Amino acid sequence: MDTLIQKIDILHPTLMEVLKYHGPLFIFALIFVNIGSILIISLDLNASDFNRKNIIDTVTQLILMILITTGIILSIGYHNYPKEHYTNMKITELNEIQNLIHVKDDKLTIDTLPEYYKYTNDKYDKNTIQTFKIEHDIFFDSYKLIHKDNKITEITKEEYEELIKKGGN
Repeated sequence: MDTLIQKIDILHPTLMEVLKYHGPLFIFALIFVNIGSILIISLDLNASDFNRKNIIDTVTQLILMILITTGIILSIGYHNYPKEHYTNMKITELNEIQNLIHVKDDKLTIDTLPEYYKYTNDKYDKNTIQTFKIEHDIFFDSYKLIHKDNKITEITKEEYEELIKKGGN
């Protein structure tokens, strides 16, 4: 069944989704930066006196550098995560936007759609009023909306009856 309108839910990615998307790049960057941190700190160890306090300070610095670089790389990963993965489309029944629908006889008019709604067919502009003809094919017992460009959107019998009832008022 072809649906007419979809509702957009904004979903932010989880850490696992970001890691799956950026996996190899993330792992390479993390290894590269952490090996660099280890090299810098080991050079510092060779240059200084080798005692217990220096080792503890060096390990603390190493852990802090690893945590900071991991945080920076994760932030960059979230920032560069593709925006199309942030949204989830849900099928919208026509009764969810009842206040935008106007029916007169077999003519259906849908006002401009709110922010988080869109038409499944990109030919329909959500920012303009759309007009359809409501039709019931008795031979095939099918129900449809026909746009002026002859794009046909099938609807359920319940949606058809609801529209016809609304048009009778």
